[in-house]
Amino acid sequence: MDVDMPTALELIRKNPSLYLGNVAPSPFLQATRLAENALIAGALRVELRRLDARWMAVSAESDWITPSAQKARKGLFLREVFTGLMPQ
Repeated sequence: MDVDMPTALELIRKNPSLYLGNVAPSPFLQATRLAENALIAGALRVELRRLDARWMAVSAESDWITPSAQKARKGLFLREVFTGLMPQ
């Protein structure tokens, strides 16, 4: 039996408050949260760029998301990075 699982993006679009809290999602909000998490994870330089009205780019001199980065961050796990994106 095949089970049709929704993608992460579909789940977020279906119930944004579950993932984003009670704030309107915006490229600025999500980009600043990603930048904050990069700094928390040990990045020394983080850059935000506005690409257009709906898109932002977040970059750093080191990788703060992939599994190899988790090992280098002394106990910081990927789950903590994304949990930190959710408003408290």
